[in-house]
Amino acid sequence: FSILHTKEQMRLVEGLIKKLIQAGSFVAEEVWHKKKDGTVFPTLMTGTAIKDDMGKPLYLSATMIDITERKWVEMALRQSEKFNSSLLTNSPSPILVLDADASIRYVNPALEKLTGFSSAELIGSKPPYPWWMEETHEELSRRLVQAMRRDTRKYESLYKYESLYRKKNGERFWVEKIFKTVRVNGEFKYYLINWVDLTEQKRLKANMEFYLSEITGAQEEERKRIAREIHDESIQSLATLALGIDAITGGKERLPEDVILRLEGLRAETNSILDGLRRFSHELRPGVIDQVGLVPALEILIEELNKEESVNTRLEVMGSERRLMPETALTLFRIAQEALRNVKRHSGATKSAIRLKFTRRKARLTVSDNGRGFEVPDVLSDFAIEGKLGLIGMQERARLL
Repeated sequence: FSILHTKEQMRLVEGLIKKLIQAGSFVAEEVWHKKKDGTVFPTLMTGTAIKDDMGKPLYLSATMIDITERKWVEMALRQSEKFNSSLLTNSPSPILVLDADASIRYVNPALEKLTGFSSAELIGSKPPYPWWMEETHEELSRRLVQAMRRDTRKYESLYKYESLYRKKNGERFWVEKIFKTVRVNGEFKYYLINWVDLTEQKRLKANMEFYLSEITGAQEEERKRIAREIHDESIQSLATLALGIDAITGGKERLPEDVILRLEGLRAETNSILDGLRRFSHELRPGVIDQVGLVPALEILIEELNKEESVNTRLEVMGSERRLMPETALTLFRIAQEALRNVKRHSGATKSAIRLKFTRRKARLTVSDNGRGFEVPDVLSDFAIEGKLGLIGMQERARLL
C-alpha cells in the first residue's frame, strides 16, 4: 500500500526497487504518482543504490521529475498529422518545425523562453543553429542528418537523442529531442521536434555520481587507515614477538628439547600470522601504488597469489609504461584484484594473465584465464539475482573513472 501510487503503479515501483538492488547503478522509469486530491500525474523516477565495498546495497536514493508536459507533447505529436500552430504555440514544451532543407519554419514561445532567442532571430536559419556550440558543430550536424534520414514510419517509437546546447546568454543546457517526420498521404510535410529540458536531471545524476565517488573515496581512506594500523602496530608487535622467541631459542642457556620444539612451533605460527597480516594489509591498501604506481602493485599482488600455487598468474605490460593518476591506478588495481579473486574461486583455471596496455591516451586492463568461463547475460546486473556481485562491483568502479 502507498499513498503516493495507485495499486497498478505500485507494482512498477516495486520493480524499480528490485532493479536498483540488482543493478546498483543509475536507473530511470516512468511512474505515475497520486496527489493529495487523488489526481495522478506522470514522473520520471531516477535512483541509485548506495553499496558497500562488497557490492551489497546499504540504502536506496531516488528523485522524481514531473514529466506531465513531456507526456502531453508526445501525445500531441502522435495524434497530430497536420501542422497546428495553435496547438504548438500553447505547448509548455519547446517545439520547432524544420523544412526539408533543415531551415527553421517555426519555433514556439517555450523554445524562445528556454534559449533566449526570438522567433525573428531563428525563422529561416539553417545549421549551425544559434544554440549550437562551436566545438560540437560536427557532431550535432551528424546527429541531425541521421534523424532526418530516419523514416519514422518504420518504427514504433519516435526518434530520440540528447544534445548539449548554449543559450543566448551563454548558459549551457541539456535537452532530449523527440524527432518526428510528418507525412500526409505519404508525402513529406515537415520535421516536428520536441525538446525536453534535461538540465536538472543531468545535474541530479552528476551529483549522485559525485556522491558515490566520495563514498568510494571514503572507503579507500578507511582501508588505508586500517592497513597502516595493521602495519605499524600488529605486524610490528608480532615481529618483536618473533625476535623474542629467536632470542630464547638461540640463547646460551640450554633448554629442554620439548620446550625448544614448542618455541619453534610458536615461531612458525607467528611467521604464518605475519605473512597473513602482510597479505591482508596489502589487499586493504597497497601502499606501493602511492609510492611507485600500478605496475609494481600488480607485480606484488601476483607474487602473493602465486605463492598459493592454485593458479599461476603472469603480468604482461605493453606500450610505454607511465604513472597514472592515483585514483585511476587504484581503481584498476581493485578491478584486477577482484577479477583474480573470481578466477581463483570460480573458474577452475590453472593459469591466468593480467595484460596492461598503455597507449597515448588510454590504459587498457585485461584479465584472462584458461578456466571454464561463463555466459555473459545481456544485462550484467542479472548476475545479482544469483548473488554474483563481483563483476557488478568492477563495472561500478570502472564507471567512476
